[in-house]
Amino acid sequence: PEIIKAIEYIREHLSLQLTAEDIADRLYMSKNTLAKQFRREVGLPIGKYIDKLIFFRAEKLLTKTSMSLKEISDSLGFCDQFYFSRRFTQIFEESPFAYRKRTKSETT
Repeated sequence: PEIIKAIEYIREHLSLQLTAEDIADRLYMSKNTLAKQFRREVGLPIGKYIDKLIFFRAEKLLTKTSMSLKEISDSLGFCDQFYFSRRFTQIFEESPFAYRKRTKSETT
């Protein structure tokens, strides 16, 4: 039940600034206990799980909205849109702009 609560909290407060310590405090657990249980039950460290969710949400925002890159990066807690673009490009091997353009043209 603690890990389900942790996942719900992550989804409700998804941001790059969200830390395992924040989540543990919210659930009245130690950070280490939470980290061990989370990794055992989910199969990923909390930080990697948050990253995956952030970039999954970024994908959705790029393809389903007309939000600017700045608006998307701000909503996901990045310090600026250039850092967001750099991280996005590392993961998807294309810029957010190119990704949006490609996915928009594939659906039309």
